[in-house]
Amino acid sequence: MSKSLRFIEEPARSTPVKAETQVLVIGGGSAGVSAAVAAARQGADVILVERLGYLGGLASGGMIILLLTLDDGRGRQVVGGLCQEVTERLDQRGAAQFPSQDEWGSADESLVQRDQSWGLVWGHGPHRVRYSVAYDPEELKFALNGMVEDAQVQLLLHTHACEALVEGDLVSLLNRRGIRVEHTMTNLKKDHGEPRWEIDILAVNGDAVVVVEVKTTLKVRHVDHLVGFLQDFPELL
Repeated sequence: MSKSLRFIEEPARSTPVKAETQVLVIGGGSAGVSAAVAAARQGADVILVERLGYLGGLASGGMIILLLTLDDGRGRQVVGGLCQEVTERLDQRGAAQFPSQDEWGSADESLVQRDQSWGLVWGHGPHRVRYSVAYDPEELKFALNGMVEDAQVQLLLHTHACEALVEGDLVSLLNRRGIRVEHTMTNLKKDHGEPRWEIDILAVNGDAVVVVEVKTTLKVRHVDHLVGFLQDFPELL
């Protein structure tokens, strides 16, 4: 039998609005920087929030100093875009090591051994030269700073994201579309071993429960797990 939920009453608060933007990106790792720069280059006003004092995440501060692999093993580049731009910025400052394009796909043993010494070739053979990049992690921070600045992204370092205040806007949107919402619940999480469900918002209307956003890789075989998850919240069913 499921236990009923307990609630903590919190006092109302007034939170000052220090900035408004069209796109807010939380996290200044390689994915966050890419999202922020791409949006800004399309003309959006962008704020990028990072809790640490530098950009790059594990790719810089985590010392994961390899970009593996950017080609198809047959001498053709298949990963480009912002990743290639970062590589070029690093190379301009002498901070990247990678094979020249005419060497990609080569089985020359001396070239393979050279790249193995840089960590650009790994695993079981037979090996070929691949377009992979080793780089200086401190220079990566510099390169990402430059990309963010050039794109006119507003960068906030040493800044934490604590809560997404989107519930009110969501209810208004549903109401405008004729979907009446009695109440909502946010940030519901539960481990089922495989997978981990994280539902951002449940919108409730009488006997109906609307899962507004689910962050998971949902497959047909997971539906029973999701139903079991919802049964842990009987007051919504």
